[in-house]
Amino acid sequence: MFDFSWGLFDKVVKLIKAWVPEEYYSNENKYRDDLMDYLYEHLNDKKSDMFGFSLNEDDLIPVRKEDGRSLCDIAVGNSEVGIELKKDLNRNKQSKIDRLRGQILRHINEYKEGVIVVLVGEVDKYAEAEIKDIIRSTTHADFGLIGSKRIVVINKSKDSLRKNHTRTKRKKDPFDFKLF
Repeated sequence: MFDFSWGLFDKVVKLIKAWVPEEYYSNENKYRDDLMDYLYEHLNDKKSDMFGFSLNEDDLIPVRKEDGRSLCDIAVGNSEVGIELKKDLNRNKQSKIDRLRGQILRHINEYKEGVIVVLVGEVDKYAEAEIKDIIRSTTHADFGLIGSKRIVVINKSKDSLRKNHTRTKRKKDPFDFKLF
């Protein structure tokens, strides 16, 4: 099967959507470390490239913590993708939502392909909707583009994970009878 993705950004989005935190953590840094480990493992798990040549150290995709006001929590590649984690957002914490808007506007200039906002912990649907609306109004598009850079919000909050877990449970087969 062919992968028609735009680049590293799409690979990282796909991996974050598949990521399930090891546990519900008490702080954002533990989510960051968990996600970093997951991304590094899955971005660099191939023993060889598509032509069968072994990958060497120079071919590994870096995943690192970022520090600084204009930088995201995690950088993937050589500043291709920035990942900003936000824990415990709800509509009662408007200052956190406003701060996130400012961070996104600063971060987008630092990363070549774009920024991914990952919501973790306790996040209510109203806060998530407001963040997506902020991105829509900032980018003037439903798909989060500023120039050639992209912004995506992925909800990995407790409620989101619970809903996804219950949806993927195996349904009972109506023809599966137990005789004894």
